[in-house]
Amino acid sequence: MEIWMRAVPCRLLRAGEDLGRWVVDNLTAAAPAPEDGDVLVVAHKVVSLAEGRVVCLSEVTPSEAARRLASEVGKDPSLVELVLRESVEVVRKRPGLLVARHRLGFVCANAGLDQSNAGPDVAVLLPENPDASARRIREALRGSFGRAVGVVVADELASAATLLMGQADEGRPLVLIRGWPAGGEGSAQTLVRPPEGDLFR
Repeated sequence: MEIWMRAVPCRLLRAGEDLGRWVVDNLTAAAPAPEDGDVLVVAHKVVSLAEGRVVCLSEVTPSEAARRLASEVGKDPSLVELVLRESVEVVRKRPGLLVARHRLGFVCANAGLDQSNAGPDVAVLLPENPDASARRIREALRGSFGRAVGVVVADELASAATLLMGQADEGRPLVLIRGWPAGGEGSAQTLVRPPEGDLFR
């Protein structure tokens, strides 16, 4: 078995830009074009940026609960307020660490909020509905290329793709994967563990 992965050169995405069109434009400029059965991994940060899921911390007013929790864990009260807004429960806390169950069901540090390479005083929230975002991108790919291309915003393929995307400011938010036997309709919700199976408890 052989899996081929290629980071797609991308121009900068502007906030609020049509994500499907942006993806198609970048893939059109790259070679080779996607084929039936390929999988495109899209960094959640570009999905969030296109969907306006970016918040300036200076514009957030922390609640009293957020202030209390921030003092316990040693984090910015405005960031903690966003974590509380985005989550359904705090699963673990200690100085320097806040693990929460996101309203989508994912258990992760800071409810998935990302401040890396987002700019000073900025937090990027997880996409509102990653499955719907992936469907819209897939439809844009089918409409432009006439190909059935899978789209992934989170799973094991995404983990492999981060080897090419990088974790800093590399600017490679799209990775095209060929050779993986993907098929059918998937959903990020299938990755969510029920609370009774949560290893953090």
